[in-house]
Amino acid sequence: MAAVYREAYPTRPGSPAGSGYPFPQYMSADGLARCLRDCDFRWLTAKCGQEVIGCFGAVTCSSQKGTDDGVAELTGLVVSRRWRGKGVGQFLVRAMCRELEDAGALFLLAETRTGNLGGWKATTKAGFTPIGFEPFAHNILGRQEHMIIMAKVLPAAYEKRTLNYRTSAAAHRLGSVCSRLLGQLAPPSQSAAPYTPVLTGSLILESTTSIEVVPPSLRGNGGIVGLRRIRGSNQGELRFLDRYYAMRQKKIVGVAHVSVDLEDRRARILRLEVEFDGLQAAFLQNILSNLQSEELPQQLASAVVDVRADFAWLHASLLDMGFFPTVYYPAFLTSESGRVDAVQFTRLLSDDLDDQPEPLPELGPALAEIVCIVLAACGEARDLTHI
Repeated sequence: MAAVYREAYPTRPGSPAGSGYPFPQYMSADGLARCLRDCDFRWLTAKCGQEVIGCFGAVTCSSQKGTDDGVAELTGLVVSRRWRGKGVGQFLVRAMCRELEDAGALFLLAETRTGNLGGWKATTKAGFTPIGFEPFAHNILGRQEHMIIMAKVLPAAYEKRTLNYRTSAAAHRLGSVCSRLLGQLAPPSQSAAPYTPVLTGSLILESTTSIEVVPPSLRGNGGIVGLRRIRGSNQGELRFLDRYYAMRQKKIVGVAHVSVDLEDRRARILRLEVEFDGLQAAFLQNILSNLQSEELPQQLASAVVDVRADFAWLHASLLDMGFFPTVYYPAFLTSESGRVDAVQFTRLLSDDLDDQPEPLPELGPALAEIVCIVLAACGEARDLTHI
């Protein structure tokens, strides 16, 4: 399996296997063995005789511990060079979808690269629909790439979906297109002002070694969506960092976990919990300022965070910080009133990025509409933050 990945993603001479690929552990037999031992991971291989000619993986449950949103995340579709164009990738995607659906998955999520459209083509043929476009998500051997986010949402998720809330206008613009492509409605929008908490003292940010023990006073995720996303792992060289933070105001009033990919120059907020609403944006701003002050090999290019669609005031706070919507997830999360939507927000942190991604006319009008909305929002955000 690792040999197929190394063939598909060769590296520059002198660079370790996996450089330029988001999941370098797939290039290593030991790294793949650890994935295979993970009970939440599932792998399929296509073989001709005893030769492995294709691989595909998935996390069967991306939900945080103690919850079950039925979200499965697909990863690492790869086909040996001489077997491409013969339907192997399509076969693997369809087989994996059947297995995940049989295991109870309600929302199948796949991130596909603009630099290699094989994954986008295979998921499209398997019934996936575009739900977002994240610019400057990857740095593949020095070349900026973008991600097309694809989803397959099962009818059982829509049956439990509620639209009994209002989202922000920014989320609605993207959500109305993504929902329409899926044959669904988007929640109505509302105007919302950024939330300004009344604080009785200064906030102090502290770096910690973990956040396994969370003070009971914290009130859940406060609108920030925490998923166990598939992440790359270090294979000899230091590329992936985990940063843990606590926020104090005499006592701990927030905790957060951030994953940093030094090669992609991308930070993902995996978890952020606070004691009361209004602290989320202030906490996140302090975290980004702290990361940007670190002596990293390169300046971070972007930061992403997933947020519930029914937290319009939090969307407004993120927009004020220069974030903009890049992905809309219909019927993504389980709540007390039913399944609610979620939105990924992205913030560009560097001024050395291209003005905009090159057009990709072969991707069709549906995705073109999503890309136009995202890039328009990106332009507004960059004007706001003077990037």
